Order: sequence, then C-alpha cells, then structure tokens
Amino acid sequence: MLEQPHPGPFTRVFPAELDYAELDAVYYPRARRRLVDATARRQFTATVAKIAALSPTPRCSTRSARTRPTPGRGANGQFDPR
Repeated sequence: MLEQPHPGPFTRVFPAELDYAELDAVYYPRARRRLVDATARRQFTATVAKIAALSPTPRCSTRSARTRPTPGRGANGQFDPR
C-alpha cells in the first residue's frame, strides 16, 4: 500500500489549490479504508476458494440435482410453457 505523503514535500510538489489538511482529514482516510476493505475481501475470497478446493465432497449431490425436475421445466428437463 502506498504511504501518505508528508505535508512538506506535498506542498513543494503540488499546486497551492490542493489543501493538504482537507486531503489528510477526508480523502486519505477514505482511500485507506477502501484499500484495506478490498484487500480483506480478496483474501476472504481466496480463503473460501482454497477451502472449497480441499473439501472432499461436493456441497450438492449431482445425482439429486439431475433427478429432481427444475421449476418451470418438464420431467425430461425441457422447458414447459404451461
């Protein structure tokens, strides 16, 4: 993650119209929260995928999924307009 610049170098590099105090109080914390949230979400998703890959049995039996008719479909799996 990128670090927030210090006020001294910031004022030397950026135009005076950019207010460091406002960026420091509002925008830098907001960006930091979003980056942390995105990283946590990515790590959570990766962990769930690893757990699912290690699971010895599927969550849903493929046999029961094939034999049960889906709502809106006939017994043979074809669309039933009725």
